[in-house]
Amino acid sequence: LTSMKALCRQPFTESMCLATSSPQSAGKGEFVSMLRNLSWSLSNLCRFGKHREQHWRDLVQCLADLLRRSEALSADEADRSAEGLGANIGWSFCYLTNDMNSERDTVPLLDAMKRLQATSLLIALLGSANPFTVHSTMRAVGNVLTGNDRYTAHCIDCGVLQRLNALMHRFYAQSVNHEKLKEICWAISNVTAGPTEQIVKVIEAQFVPILMSVLKGSRTVIAAEALWAVSNATASANERVMSYLVGHGLIEGLCQFLRNKFGAASYHRSSEKLLMATLECIDHILSSDKAHADRFEECGGVDFLEFLQSEDAVSQSLYDFAVRLITTHFDGEQDGDDDIATNNNSNSNNTNCNTKDTANGDGAHFSFGVNLQQSQLGGNSNHNQFEF
Repeated sequence: LTSMKALCRQPFTESMCLATSSPQSAGKGEFVSMLRNLSWSLSNLCRFGKHREQHWRDLVQCLADLLRRSEALSADEADRSAEGLGANIGWSFCYLTNDMNSERDTVPLLDAMKRLQATSLLIALLGSANPFTVHSTMRAVGNVLTGNDRYTAHCIDCGVLQRLNALMHRFYAQSVNHEKLKEICWAISNVTAGPTEQIVKVIEAQFVPILMSVLKGSRTVIAAEALWAVSNATASANERVMSYLVGHGLIEGLCQFLRNKFGAASYHRSSEKLLMATLECIDHILSSDKAHADRFEECGGVDFLEFLQSEDAVSQSLYDFAVRLITTHFDGEQDGDDDIATNNNSNSNNTNCNTKDTANGDGAHFSFGVNLQQSQLGGNSNHNQFEF
């Protein structure tokens, strides 16, 4: 590591003298190749984690120095090599930040990255034209965003939201099911899990319209990450944030997501964590304003809650949550609807709301709600409802 630190800091001519036996014939190509080999070696040292503090500090110092080697980074842009300097740096930071298992591990590492300006330089790599650099860097930046709110705020100050937004629009334009959309939505969900001011920054960066489009139209493995992003945002219980999200199609998006996820396939217990997050998001929406209940019902949301009560595979906790949502937000509001329980007596098991439906076999299939067309990116949402 000591030798590597020296190589990372050497200017061009001295680096060539160290790396080749014939410095006079050494050119820029050899110099770039040396730096790439050096970054690859560093990535292998970072790979398996469990480093001593002095070792990871030396590794971060080396990587921070390499992030300033504009000669090699420019070569990455030109040839878009999978073995480029930027790609190796991204993987190195990805491995180091994967090892953050506690606040004790996280704070010193992210503090060191911030002090050496490695975080800001890493975020800048998200603007690279080399797809391999973008791929590894996106993973690393996503890991950094899982740190505490102070480091997330630093990333925002370094322009991470603008970089991610540009990438999100680029990938979405290629395909609604582009695999990189999943990683970007995951990164955004780590921001919306923070305080209200960080959620507002996400809204100001214009993520909401495209998040809604992904929630409605992408494969569920991708849309699930968009669901986490908006669900985390609703947990803030901020009235202005909630009003903005609902005004830009959150209720329609959630119901379409549920229809895509469960409308034509059997229910699986593996979906329960995601489904609980969805129900919590629905609860946040309905609790914020009674008027949202009507729109939720129009979009078929109540039908889905009833489906959960008739599906044998649903856990007791999800079943109870669905019952509570209906009795809290809809009971007594629907004229002549025999499908909603009107008896709040907890000892009665004869209402349609609280009885498992076994008449149709396993009850694993359903369809619900009005057939809403998927809105286009940006949609017809009322953009004047609330301006951030």
